Amino acid sequence: MGRVYLGIAIQNPPVINGFGRIQLIDDRALIEQSIKDRLLTPVGSEFFNRQNGSILSLLLHQPNDAVLLDLLDFHIKNTIETQERRVKYVGTEFFNDASRPDLVQCKISVMILQSSETFSFVFDFYRELAN
Repeated sequence: MGRVYLGIAIQNPPVINGFGRIQLIDDRALIEQSIKDRLLTPVGSEFFNRQNGSILSLLLHQPNDAVLLDLLDFHIKNTIETQERRVKYVGTEFFNDASRPDLVQCKISVMILQSSETFSFVFDFYRELAN
C-alpha cells in the first residue's frame, strides 16, 4: 500500500531515528496513531478544531461493567466513523484482566477504504489516572 493512499506523518511522541532525523510513519501505523490521538483528545480541547476528539475522558472512574463497555463501544465507533475518513469501523472487542481492574483493553478493527484491507490494534483504556 504505502504513502500513496494514506499519507505520512511524524511519529507521536517524536523519536529520533538512527540518521538523526525525526521518525516518520505511514500505512497502518499512521492510521493507528491517528485513531488513538482522536480517542485520547477530549472534545473541544483543540483550538482550531473544536469538534475533534472523543468523550472517553468522561468515562474515567465509571464501574467496570457492561454499561461501560457499551459506552466505550458506542463512542469509539462514533469517533472513528465521524472523524477518520480513511477507514471504515468494523468492530471492537473488550478484554479485562482480573489483575488490572483499572484497565480495559479494546481491540479495534477497521478496514482501510483504499485497499479493503482489515487490521486490528489494541487501545488501552485506563479507568483511573495514575498518581
